[in-house]
Amino acid sequence: MQGLTAKDKELLDYLFDYCRHTTKQLAKALHLPQQTISYKIKRLEEQNYISRYDAILNWDLIPLTKKLYLFNTKKPGEIIKKTIKKKPVHSIHENTGTYNIAIWCFLKNKKQIQEFEEQLPEHKSITINKTIVSDFTHF
Repeated sequence: MQGLTAKDKELLDYLFDYCRHTTKQLAKALHLPQQTISYKIKRLEEQNYISRYDAILNWDLIPLTKKLYLFNTKKPGEIIKKTIKKKPVHSIHENTGTYNIAIWCFLKNKKQIQEFEEQLPEHKSITINKTIVSDFTHF
């Protein structure tokens, strides 16, 4: 994070958890004038330190089945290619260890689960009953 001041880093850290706060709320929390916050945010966006603002969803309240599919395959590229554009796929991760591919899915109903799983090669699946979201930031 070259070229960032301590206040820039503090602002980025705060935005990680509170990206929907107004500049007035950010100014109060960081003890800076609102105009300074607006300037810093604009500059950080222009320098691509901020590329978008996300909502962190409470997956436990959303009525979807959350499943993790694990694969141990010699051809991870094939699995990725076959599944990457499937509707229930949220993300795909290449790993090391026993399972080298992990696919996170959010599925609507049993029919969608069955149809999706019929298309998959041999795998292990885990239904996620409780999600855990980290309470730390990267700064």
